[in-house]
Amino acid sequence: MRLRSGAVPGGAVATVVFLAAIACLAAVVLLAVPRLAEGRSWRGALADGWAALLRLPAAGAAALGVTGVAVLLGVLLPGVALVLPGLLMLALHAVHRALVLPRG
Repeated sequence: MRLRSGAVPGGAVATVVFLAAIACLAAVVLLAVPRLAEGRSWRGALADGWAALLRLPAAGAAALGVTGVAVLLGVLLPGVALVLPGLLMLALHAVHRALVLPRG
């Protein structure tokens, strides 16, 4: 925590940049999950997730938001923690279908 305390000049900025990079990588992984269900490899799914994030940043924000809601529910309602992974997969697929897949 010395970065944010001011012991390192520019530590607050470095912390924000680091957290933004982690959020970006998490969004890529979350956007790749529905591609795994299609039978893609991890490498191909991550490449598609990265392309989707660059094309539609709102999809990454939505995937992070859905995951945040699932984590919040797991913390506040520990009894539903058993069904949350399945509901999270359903929500990620819904985000993928609504925002990433081309309409036609």
